[in-house]
Amino acid sequence: MLQWELTAAQRKAHRWLLLVAYLLGLSTGLRIVSLLTLPALCLIVYFKKSTRVTPSGAIQALLVGGLLIGFIYIGIIPGLPTLAFLNELLFVNQLGLPFGSGIVFFLLLLIGSLVVGMVYTVRQQREQLNVGLLCLIFLPIGYSTHVLALIRANAQPPINENDPSSVVNFISYLQREQYGRKPLLYGPYFTAALIGQEKGAPVYRKGSQRYEIAGHKLKNIFDPQACTLLPRLWSRSASQVRAYRDWLGLKPGQSPTLGDNLRFLWQHQLGRGYCRYCLWNFTGRASDEQEATWCSPLDAFKKIPQAIAQNPGRSNYFLLPLLLGLLGAAFQFQKHQQSFGVLLALFLMLGVAFLLFWNPPPIEPRARDYFYANAFLIFTLWIGLGALAFIYYFRQWKLKAAIPLGTACCLLVPGLMGGQGWKSHDRSHQYLCVDAAKNMLSACAPHAILFTGGDNETFPLWYVQEVEGFRTDVRVVVLSYANTAWYIQQLRRPVYQSAALVLAPGAVQAIWSQ
Repeated sequence: MLQWELTAAQRKAHRWLLLVAYLLGLSTGLRIVSLLTLPALCLIVYFKKSTRVTPSGAIQALLVGGLLIGFIYIGIIPGLPTLAFLNELLFVNQLGLPFGSGIVFFLLLLIGSLVVGMVYTVRQQREQLNVGLLCLIFLPIGYSTHVLALIRANAQPPINENDPSSVVNFISYLQREQYGRKPLLYGPYFTAALIGQEKGAPVYRKGSQRYEIAGHKLKNIFDPQACTLLPRLWSRSASQVRAYRDWLGLKPGQSPTLGDNLRFLWQHQLGRGYCRYCLWNFTGRASDEQEATWCSPLDAFKKIPQAIAQNPGRSNYFLLPLLLGLLGAAFQFQKHQQSFGVLLALFLMLGVAFLLFWNPPPIEPRARDYFYANAFLIFTLWIGLGALAFIYYFRQWKLKAAIPLGTACCLLVPGLMGGQGWKSHDRSHQYLCVDAAKNMLSACAPHAILFTGGDNETFPLWYVQEVEGFRTDVRVVVLSYANTAWYIQQLRRPVYQSAALVLAPGAVQAIWSQ
């Protein structure tokens, strides 16, 4: 996008916009958070094309970016596959045509419509509309990498989560239905009473000659008196509910208030979560424990227990990276407010806005600081500008050798961070995960069935079996998947040296109860 900004006056500058659209589609196959860059990209376009920049115009550009996020997140990612499936239902269930005919027709119709639109914009010399249509074409081209999931799933690999081998399962896979829904703008507190359920959209499965209705989704209806805007206290898990009550000091049976909701957002999600994670990276971390706090320069002179002082995850940067980044942000604001606005929009969208969308519960299996790595990378750009500010001010003060002196001062920061943080980031000679998985499998009898509860226990076992071929006779059964139809079907197939499983009715419930 910055390359487009530099060459916007050239005739071929639009190719950079096409590359941006392609990269946005491509990157959503890895992490959909890349869409949050769109408001900042729209700001760049506004600053470049507008003859008179105003605060209201900048806000409108940000809103356009937000609308683009919604269009891609709702209209493109799940929208196109959903329309394709509705067309497939019409062709197969109503017209009696073979499977896949509706999808082929939809693709041909979509491609034909785009081609007609391109011809029209060229003949009418509608340049901006032409570029918009081209971006609309390049975006799904990048997003088409998701088709790999369809190809892989149809090969029936041993690990095939969600089994996106059919159009029905593929849409569920894209919509992340496995993870459920979190309330975002409006929803119930964890104390809200369930007052009813409504029958939702039908759930289809592929039959022998047509798509059959396997059931209907259920929509829960909660007491509207216990619902709020921007719900933060939402999880109904027993452990999370206990954590809510302990954190807020609520008595059994006491319901939270709007003040409690906002306090949890401000103090826990933004304060204890996001800001503490940010300080971990730019001031230091007390230890590698999950609830560890950040370090200040004064902590280097305090007497602390030996176990904490020698903790490999302990680091103290004496606030230098943080101060250098703040200096860089102030320097950029002083010299070029528009580029500062772009970086600030990126920093907030990839940090605070992502947190509001994610809506984390009070208990997580591990520290989630890596979720905000994108925002922290933006802050490192300000650290680089802070180094430039040092050199600039040294030259303003007529200091001789300003560039070497400023460079030497600024190299202190990455040198300090590298020295302090190396031991906590070094992964050499750390084999606990693999060794624990091998020990667990070695303790099993031949052709045993090993039940696991979640990702942390399961993935190391899968690694040593799939990659190292270790004890492939043991069948690993993930109980958190065992209530899904796709996983039960996979258990019924033999894998490597382990035989197929036959689960009696109620077997999973009996295992859970034990």
